Amino acid sequence: MMAEEKILFCPNTSQIDSTFWGSFCKLKLDVLGLNEEPLPISGQYGANEIPNLNPVISVGHSSFDSAANPYPGMVKVPGVLINTNTAEQFKQVDKNDLMVSMGSALIGKLWSEDGLKEITQNPSILGSFYLLTYADLKKYKFIYWFGFPAVTSISVEKQGPYEPLLEYFKNVTQVESVFSNSKEVLSAGFFIVNKTATGQEISVKSLEALDEPGNNVENVIFGFVDPSSFKDPGWILRNYVAFIVRKLKLVSGTVITMMAHRPRRASQLAKSYVFRVKLNFEDGFEANPKYIGWERNAKGAFGPRQVDLQMSMNPEKLAESSVDLNLKLMKWRLFPDFNLEAMHQTKCLILGAGTLGCNVARCIMGWGIRNIVFVDNGKVSYSNPARQSLYNFQDCIDGGKDKSQAAAENLKSIFPGMITRHQQIMIPMPGHPTSESTLNEVRKDYDALVKEVQECDVMFLLLDTRESRWLPTVLGQKYGKIVINAALGFDSYLVMRHGSGSVNANSDISKNLGCYFCTDVVAPGDSTRDRTLDQQCTVTRPGVSMIAGALAVEMMAALLHHPERNRAKASNSEPDTCSPLGIIPHSIRGFLSSGQTIMPSFQPFDKCTACSEKIIQEYDSRGFEFVLDVLNEPADYLEKLTGLNLLKDDFDSDGIVELSDSEDDHLSVNAE
Repeated sequence: MMAEEKILFCPNTSQIDSTFWGSFCKLKLDVLGLNEEPLPISGQYGANEIPNLNPVISVGHSSFDSAANPYPGMVKVPGVLINTNTAEQFKQVDKNDLMVSMGSALIGKLWSEDGLKEITQNPSILGSFYLLTYADLKKYKFIYWFGFPAVTSISVEKQGPYEPLLEYFKNVTQVESVFSNSKEVLSAGFFIVNKTATGQEISVKSLEALDEPGNNVENVIFGFVDPSSFKDPGWILRNYVAFIVRKLKLVSGTVITMMAHRPRRASQLAKSYVFRVKLNFEDGFEANPKYIGWERNAKGAFGPRQVDLQMSMNPEKLAESSVDLNLKLMKWRLFPDFNLEAMHQTKCLILGAGTLGCNVARCIMGWGIRNIVFVDNGKVSYSNPARQSLYNFQDCIDGGKDKSQAAAENLKSIFPGMITRHQQIMIPMPGHPTSESTLNEVRKDYDALVKEVQECDVMFLLLDTRESRWLPTVLGQKYGKIVINAALGFDSYLVMRHGSGSVNANSDISKNLGCYFCTDVVAPGDSTRDRTLDQQCTVTRPGVSMIAGALAVEMMAALLHHPERNRAKASNSEPDTCSPLGIIPHSIRGFLSSGQTIMPSFQPFDKCTACSEKIIQEYDSRGFEFVLDVLNEPADYLEKLTGLNLLKDDFDSDGIVELSDSEDDHLSVNAE
């Protein structure tokens, strides 16, 4: 008779697909944040095809989907992910205490009647695992340690040799047929096999059949899907024998028959075997069960493993995740209402790709905007790159690239995830008449501009001249877009948002705000006529455009997170309770020389030459023909249309000595 020998259980090893870390990162950034509560996940295991390989528990992207099915022939097992927010926390976790607590939570279900019933119905719990992690989301480096808790209080001694299944059962054809038709039962990972007294007929049943009369240690073979390809069975058998002892209330020294099911693609049963074991344990061990199960690392020692995915990831995907990292981290503590997906979907139209346009584009990219269209009619000159942050020296050579094209291309080179387009458009402007020879080109530019305004969500007016802002203002009012205007003086700036909605004398300022032209008492005209070079160019202190551009973008972000968006009321000192980003002023005027900032608000002007009801009605009825009249008629055409000329006639002629179209004067008009 063969001497008794203890079975040496083959320990589990882990296998993590890189998609697991990708899914985990997304989940942590978008959902979990700083939450350290244990997270339910799942893994799977199956019989090994490779000889002499320890049992493998694998996890992947589907591990976070509770409804996901395992791969064919695999057994799905529950797990728990415990993530720490710092590497120091990971180190400080008491691993022994964690093993005991997690073992008690997972396998400890055996010691209660309800838990035993749950495991009988869902035996995959016997293969439970947990995963302790720390994720460095900036560098895509991960520290992790798998634990496979197993009860060690029961000694399992082999009684005789391992006997191939097809030799143990004589009727090979019938046995193969039964197992082939029992895939659903086998997918649970644990099952029982009943056989007749002659051993000629068998049946495969779930563990729930143990509750049926007559099923006991004498006539039942306890089967399990064995992921080990060594001679001895896998780690999972430890918990299975604990279940059998508890389920059948066995006494120490009981001998049972077991079956290690090791299906292969070539043959379902050729590698499977039957063996008998004696179970030895101390009475009452369940009162203080012992658990072990930490996985060894690559060096064979008990310790965590590390993985660095940065080099293996697609650089563009890596950049996309990294660009949004700061925004997602901001959401954890500082801005819980932040809607990154809404920012991704917002389409921005930037009119003017100069100093302001470049700074605004760089800043809105930082807010998560992904879709930008640049509109400009200029070319990159040698004076531009020093102050305009999207251009370089190469863009100036051979006459210079089109500004809109260079801005779009260079922004995408900074971050390939950007969706950028460009339009080389000369915006039709009041006081800049057209001719028969240029009519087709003007109509083409007009149609292109209208189309871009219709398709955008936010429009930035960052143009050089006052008159170039007129048509975009009309279109923004017509189509109800968020319109944000920025203009520069030498050491001053103006940032403002246009209102939206009906315009009349009784408008509520909380719902209707004036546009860029509402405070003017003259219609826009050609502001570059009879101007010296310094008057034609926007001459400013270098920091002014950066300040104004940043404020314009922050105003946009606040509006996009307000429930009323561009209808949000103007708030100057007391924050709007509906605005998670604080106050949203109507306009911001800053003066660097005095360090002063003011935030005036004003109602729409019913005689405004850009957003008044008469202008919008005329545009609705005549469209491009109306725009042509504005371009070609005398400067007082818009004033007569809106009645502004009559208002001017009512003024004392001494009240207004000089009216100017210059940007500086528009920022601060002083009577002589």
